[in-house]
Amino acid sequence: MYHMPGEAASVMMRDGELCVFAADVSRESVRAALIAWYSQEALRELEAAVNRYAPKVGIAPVRVTVRDMRSRWGSCSSKGNLSFNWKLVMAPEVILRYVAVHELCHLVELNHSQDFWELVASAMPDYAAHRDWLKANGNNLGI
Repeated sequence: MYHMPGEAASVMMRDGELCVFAADVSRESVRAALIAWYSQEALRELEAAVNRYAPKVGIAPVRVTVRDMRSRWGSCSSKGNLSFNWKLVMAPEVILRYVAVHELCHLVELNHSQDFWELVASAMPDYAAHRDWLKANGNNLGI
């Protein structure tokens, strides 16, 4: 990663390296720029995952958003909105897809009942391995 002076904080991938352009190279400024960039990437990948799995679950969300969540990987509202933690973009893609499936299934079952887990399994039969990976490694995601 490069800290490069610039007019406004921005982040881009160049030659396989993440470059931060910022006039203010303070830790807070660079972190904010990185979170904004990772959030955009996460939204793009999560929308694709949701669109891929919505037909398998049989329901589509009203809206998909990405936020800075401290203790959750995703959430589902009773209005049909899904929110996801931007840090998911740092996980292997299959983990991001698992969380997308998990939250999609909450649009049908707003709990963690047997019916919920059966719905998750119908869309992603190997979900348990991904859930276990996230429990074991999730704390290592972030900046």
